[in-house]
Amino acid sequence: MIPTAYGEKNADSEGPIVTEISKLGHSSIALEKDGRVLVIDPGNLSEHARVREAEAVIVSHKHPDHIVPEALEGSDAMVWGPQEVIDVLLDAGIDKARLTVVSPGDAFEVAGFAVTAFGDQHALVHPTMPPLQNNAYLVDEVLFHPGDSFTTAPDPASVTTLFTPIAAPWLKLAETIDFVKAHPTAVVVPIHDAILSESGIAITDGALQRFIAGRPYHRIGGSETMSV
Repeated sequence: MIPTAYGEKNADSEGPIVTEISKLGHSSIALEKDGRVLVIDPGNLSEHARVREAEAVIVSHKHPDHIVPEALEGSDAMVWGPQEVIDVLLDAGIDKARLTVVSPGDAFEVAGFAVTAFGDQHALVHPTMPPLQNNAYLVDEVLFHPGDSFTTAPDPASVTTLFTPIAAPWLKLAETIDFVKAHPTAVVVPIHDAILSESGIAITDGALQRFIAGRPYHRIGGSETMSV
């Protein structure tokens, strides 16, 4: 995994096709390959500029920290997500022709990336709260984004980059640790962290790294990309 400054091209331009990963804030990730951009979960705690560059957006679930209609302003990107997400966007006046419902088990290609949806439900917050639909997404068979869940990838050992939630009303750090350990060879990229202060991020990162000693742990900074 090679960290680079955002916008800097990979030096080995004639080597294998490289995917550049950038974090847009909270749980939102941009993936770029061959000049084509896919954005995951552009919500109200993330930056939206790269959505306007994207061919496609995939959304895990309807909570506003993962999708808001205004994230799509100025964008022609097509959007894939669970029915509950599509309903939110339709209610906001987003053109139906741009929207595709994705259910667990569906496999599709967007912006040059092969994507498969897994899981089914948002992690439990409290038994009195009705469950939400939540898709976890496996991208190009090696990049795994669980949305708001700890769904395990179908072949955990094949995952090379694990987008890992670290702070939320629905999780305990022990669950995050178990999620990481279930994917034994992946680089851990922390996400879902906008509710933490800088001190909280440092404490949480430190605790995780102690429990998963020896595993690569890469926090992507705001101006940085990670090449895979």
